[in-house]
Amino acid sequence: MTELPDKIKAEKWLLDQAFQNWASKEPASHLLTELARLCAKHISIGDYDADGQKFSYQYSGGEGHLKVPIQIAQSFREEFTPENVTGMEVANQLIKVRYEFSNQTFVIPAVKVD
Repeated sequence: MTELPDKIKAEKWLLDQAFQNWASKEPASHLLTELARLCAKHISIGDYDADGQKFSYQYSGGEGHLKVPIQIAQSFREEFTPENVTGMEVANQLIKVRYEFSNQTFVIPAVKVD
């Protein structure tokens, strides 16, 4: 019975590697980026907490806080757009988008998957 968890871990690793290989192919990668941009349209940036250097935000299915340095906070809010999304990841029933801004990458939950 102790082999089962290791076997499951190994199979999960193989599936993850297969997905990464598939996702890195140009057509699939482009498709995933476009899907991520559609998901990013569900993100609404809220108030900024200067002391905590974070924005509140809402997304389809929840809300959260996003750490953004105070030096770029105003321009981040003004220029937040799905066109800056470069990819996505799925974890813990959330579709998260990778958002590139001011030479930094922010990973932001965009859609909760039930």
